Amino acid sequence: MRYWCIALVLISGLVHSQTVDKSDPGYIRVMGTGRSAAEAKTDGFRNAVTMRVGSALLSENEVANNQLVREDMVDYSAGYIYSYAVVDTITRATETTIIMDVVVRSSKIHERILSKSKDEKKIDGSSLAVQYSTYLNERKKGDTFLETILNDYPKRAFTVVQGKHEFKLYSNRNSVLVIPFEMRWNDRYIVAISEALKLLEDGTRNSSSRVVVNGSAYFFNDTAKYNQVRSRFISGVQLRADIIDDANSTLLTQCYLMDSSFSGTYSAGIYVLYGNERLKQNIEIVIDPQMNSLLGRATRINISVTASCTN
Repeated sequence: MRYWCIALVLISGLVHSQTVDKSDPGYIRVMGTGRSAAEAKTDGFRNAVTMRVGSALLSENEVANNQLVREDMVDYSAGYIYSYAVVDTITRATETTIIMDVVVRSSKIHERILSKSKDEKKIDGSSLAVQYSTYLNERKKGDTFLETILNDYPKRAFTVVQGKHEFKLYSNRNSVLVIPFEMRWNDRYIVAISEALKLLEDGTRNSSSRVVVNGSAYFFNDTAKYNQVRSRFISGVQLRADIIDDANSTLLTQCYLMDSSFSGTYSAGIYVLYGNERLKQNIEIVIDPQMNSLLGRATRINISVTASCTN
């Protein structure tokens, strides 16, 4: 069993008094604990973000032969620390506890401004560092959250239904196995990617990048998120046909590259995914006389979706 533990990595300066507006809707008083003051602050910041803007927990399991072979858990909170002030520090032999007043901002910001100064020359570097580092951390956690879903593409993103095969004579005294199939998007995957994009979007209709899923548009100022989606979906989809014997050994593999438009189209910062797309075609496997003994051992044909395939 493998767990992904995502930690906040913060740039912390010397603790000093900062202005915290307790009337701000994002205000909260929190407590953090750790082996050091830095760890206690990190824990407190994480608690504040989770309590103020909430957290989404994604659990992905993979089962093979009735055994759990993979269990990924990714926690994501869409927020960052706007300002904070240390109220009290309690130091024990092996543990430090820090009580802080914190203001949390949602990272679904439509502007690129984290804060504005009240003085022409003074700069609160420590506060800005915490704002920026927690914001960057949220971006990285969002990348991991999205990547967990994208990793299921294309293997678990599509459903393939095989029809009844036919065996025919072919040219030059060869024969051919014809396997009809229907390929479509997995509805559960479309729901998962849509919900993830809705949670992560940070733009407006004026943003330069958007992903459209079944007519619903998700807007991004963060072009890295858009590119993360686009680069995965344009990587292509292949079908793999395996002829298998009684011992579950693969006798022959045939690969077929699908039309790239089946997994979506893109232009000028817009990626469109057609989740209702269906494809009905035939796979043909040519059998020559030298392959007849191999054919005689075949007991099963299996078609699957894969990102890469080699004949």
